[in-house]
Order: sequence, then C-alpha cells, then structure tokens
Amino acid sequence: MSQATSPHPLVAVLKSRSSELAVKAEHLIREALKILPYTISTFSSGTLHTSSHTLTVENIAHMLLSDAFIATINDHELCFLALACHYHDLAMAGTEADDQTAKGRDQVRRDHAIRIGQIVCKKWAELGFENPREAEVLGEVCRGHRPHKNAEGEVDWEDIDAHAILGVGVCVRLRLLSAMVYAADELHLGADRAPERIERWREIKQEEARRHWRRHQATHGPASPRPGVLSYQINVETPGFEENMRSQVFQKALRAVQALRRQAETEGVTAALPTLELQWNRRALWGTLLPALLADLKPRTRSEIEQAGYAGYLEAVKGATVLTDLCEEKGNSETEIRDGIYRWVEEAITSRHLIPHATAQQAFILSTGEVASRDFFVVPVKPTCLTHFSLGGTTPTGRAGSSAASSGVSTSHVPWCRPSRPHTPSGWPSVPRTTHFEYCWLRRRRQFAWPLITAPHRLTWAGGHSSKWLP
Repeated sequence: MSQATSPHPLVAVLKSRSSELAVKAEHLIREALKILPYTISTFSSGTLHTSSHTLTVENIAHMLLSDAFIATINDHELCFLALACHYHDLAMAGTEADDQTAKGRDQVRRDHAIRIGQIVCKKWAELGFENPREAEVLGEVCRGHRPHKNAEGEVDWEDIDAHAILGVGVCVRLRLLSAMVYAADELHLGADRAPERIERWREIKQEEARRHWRRHQATHGPASPRPGVLSYQINVETPGFEENMRSQVFQKALRAVQALRRQAETEGVTAALPTLELQWNRRALWGTLLPALLADLKPRTRSEIEQAGYAGYLEAVKGATVLTDLCEEKGNSETEIRDGIYRWVEEAITSRHLIPHATAQQAFILSTGEVASRDFFVVPVKPTCLTHFSLGGTTPTGRAGSSAASSGVSTSHVPWCRPSRPHTPSGWPSVPRTTHFEYCWLRRRRQFAWPLITAPHRLTWAGGHSSKWLP
C-alpha cells in the first residue's frame, strides 16, 4: 500500500512515468484549485469541498491503491485519476444565480456530478486542455463519482462507456477510473473534512449540516498502522450514535470499496486492495450508558456493575448494522467491551461518581451530588443532532418508554425523574420539580431544548435541535 509523501502523490508517480503528462496534470489541477474555494459560497453550512478535500482524496487514492494496482493502469489513466480527484466536486461552486436561492443551491448539489462535464467541455481551452475530447473524458470520470444503483441496490457504472479512445494507441477505462474516484471520495470521512474550530467560527446551525459535521468529527483516519490495512478510529457517545455511524456513514463507504473490487475484477485487475479496519472507541459511550443503567440507585458490587454494563450494551445494540462482511472491526469482542467497562468503573470510583453504599458491604451506587450530576449529563446533552438517548418511564400518552424509539437505552426506574411538587424558577416555563439530579441539569443546561422534558416520568435529551427553547 502506498503512503502519501507529497501534496500530489499520484502526480509524483505519474512524473516518474511520463513527465509530459505530469506537467499537464499539474497545470490543470492548479486551475481547479483556483475555483474550489468558491464552493463555500454555495454551501456555506456544508462540510469542506475545497482544495483541502480534493488533496486528501488524491492522498487517499494513493493509500488505497497498492503499487501493484497502480502498475496495472496506463499513464493516461493515472493522469485522469489524479485530475478527477480535484475536478469531481468543482461544479459544487455554483454561479451567482445559483447562490441566490436555497432551491438553486440544492440543485447544484444534486447535479454537480453531471454539470462538471458540461463545464469543462465548455471551458476546455481556458482551463488548458489540449482538445475538447480530453475534457469530455474527464467529465465522464467525474460523473462516475455519483454512480447509479442497480436492481439489487449495488452501485455500478453500466451507464458509462467501458472505455474511451483519445487518439492513436491511447485508451482509458472509464468505469474503472470512476470506481477508483468514487471509493477514494467516499473514504474521506475524517475530522479534517469538518474541523470543529471552523464549525464554531462559522456558527453553523443548520440541522442537517450539523449531522454531517458531527459524523466527520467523530472519525479519525484513514491511516495505515501496518502493511495491507487501512484503518479508522471512531469515537462514539451513545449506542444510537454508533448505529448512525454504521448505517449512514461506514456502510456506504465500505460498499464503495467493495464496488471498486468488483469493477477491478471485471477489468481483469488482480492486484489486491487493502483490508479496511474500524476501531471503535466507546469511552464516552460508557460514560453515558452506565449512569442510565445504574439509575435505580440499587447497590451493586463492582462485578455486578460491570455485568449490568455489558448486558445493557448488548441489549442497546441488538439489531445493529453488521459490517463484518465489508471490513474488520476492533473493539467488539467480549474482552474489549468488558475492558472498556472495567476502566469506566475504575475511574468512576476514583472520581466518586460511584460511591460506597451506606449499608451494603463492598457495594456502590451512583452519586447524586451536583458535581457528579453535571458530569453525567455533559455527553448526553451535547448538541450533536445525532445523540438520542432517553431515561424511560411514561410518555405523555401513557405508553412505556422505548429504547428503540430513542436509539439509546430506556429505564423505567430513574429516581430523579419521579414527579414531585411543581416548581418554577423565575422566568422559566412551568416544569414539575423532580429531584436534585434533574433540577441541576435543567438549571445548568438552559441552552438546550425545552421539549426534552417529555413527561414527569421521562427525561429525554436529543441534541438541542427543537424549535422551542428555554428563555
């Protein structure tokens, strides 16, 4: 597997094979880099489609394609692959007319894979292509980074010509190139695509955009920790968020690589692609899940707490999206899960989030002190728009709370959600006063959504994306 050593690693390989094509690629890429910054004006809340994205896509393509794989593609194919890494999203920079309305901007997003071919064919001379045929071929490859799905739901490139002839003795495989660009683009999942400092600076509020930013920020990679492996590390805070990452992010990306493997096999390319690996970091998840599971304040020994955590996690992820046929996963074995729970319990006892029970020997309960209460709720109320988690009980309609409905964990015995006498702090909406634990959260987390309190018996937090806010 190739590791990136320059800003343009594919061009560097091309330069070692054809200096003439490398010079042409460098010029055309520079032209694209001049336009890419304007994608921000069309998608002000979107994740990055600027040169930082396209440079990373080129680097990921270089990491994904082994030296043996790259050796199977000819010089012109390598040139078009490098160009497509930088041109595939160029049409995301809309015109002034496009940017004037939400409808226009949305249309740019929908048809950018088609429009890029139209744009480069129209502007082929000023961009620096030698002839319109080169621009036409690049447009077809870029179009393939948004492939259609067949009747089985799998992507393919049957609507694109299998190959294109550029001149005497020069032929490139369009479907194979499209598959490579598609896979490399889908694998750009890391936090560098949506830096948190940029999100904060731009004060992004649009709900759908924040979902995309949050998913990227939870992901780190890819990198190659050992030969033949391309790995990601993912930080998850609730079982529901983990499932969202599985079903909405990694399943699509991993299937893109699977589609590349199929297309390469069809083209007679036998060189192997790396094994993809996901490493799940659930430290924050244990800090969310275990307090909910221990919320009945029933005294438990350490071993009982650890077993409750393990059983509760298995229940929470029942029916989760399975990725084992697409990649290898780390963090899912019983030993790894129990080790993570053991660490949380150890740290909770040390920090007195778990305190010794007054009468039961060698038993612990959750602390209901103000500091511990605040710490327990730091993760669940983080406004990710994806972290849905509930402490169950009775809904307003009288039905039992459901963990499936909240994509988290539900318990019907939460002591700080018992109804008590009404209490309304000055200037606040009327709420039933429960116990000190819930009241501390309400008082200290005023910026989060009022509908999170769905009933006296039920406390639900969902990321602060409701339309009604506390004053």
